[in-house]
Amino acid sequence: MLFRLAVCAAALTCAPAAFAQDMNAQELYERATKLKKKGPLALLSSDVGVLKKEIQGAAAASKAQYEADKKAGRQTRYCPPKGGQSMTSDELMAELAAIPEAERRRINSQEFMTRVIAKKSPCRSA
Repeated sequence: MLFRLAVCAAALTCAPAAFAQDMNAQELYERATKLKKKGPLALLSSDVGVLKKEIQGAAAASKAQYEADKKAGRQTRYCPPKGGQSMTSDELMAELAAIPEAERRRINSQEFMTRVIAKKSPCRSA
């Protein structure tokens, strides 16, 4: 899994139809772990595209929720930097692994991405 995941940039390029997440965080973790074990051969797997689309859709949905909250005057869960940010697949896997399995089973990929973005871009108190 050598691809980079451009979290905020990907959110800007995904169509609204891509927002639907089909995986919970546990399924995402299991599929990504299987791919990682394949090493460089993982790039030949169709699962790379599936997982990349899932993450991009989750990031786009998270960004859409952020924008809706901001527009409505509600408190946002994170405060992204101007210009966005990126994350490697290894960083993403570490974040997934840090969540207990029972919790990964309860949350979808959008909630996972929102948590990751919030951790990387917390809102600072004035």
